[in-house]
Amino acid sequence: MLRWEAYFGGAIRFLSDHDKTAIVAYDLLHIGAYRGETDAARPASFVIDRNGFITYAHAAANILDRPDATASLDACAAAARQY
Repeated sequence: MLRWEAYFGGAIRFLSDHDKTAIVAYDLLHIGAYRGETDAARPASFVIDRNGFITYAHAAANILDRPDATASLDACAAAARQY
């Protein structure tokens, strides 16, 4: 994670949820996602502005669904322009 933060000048932070606390809290757990045996997090993207407000959110319907990259990037640019 530190390499990404250095590359982007600390402007972007990537988070991981090894114990699934946030995954469960945001209702992103896809039970039986892999061959009906292993649970996994559904892909999700959130853009959070400097005030801590979520300005964009995409929670996938399943593990194959992915957020639209253009919409995610547009949301990041809009959040950056606010300041």
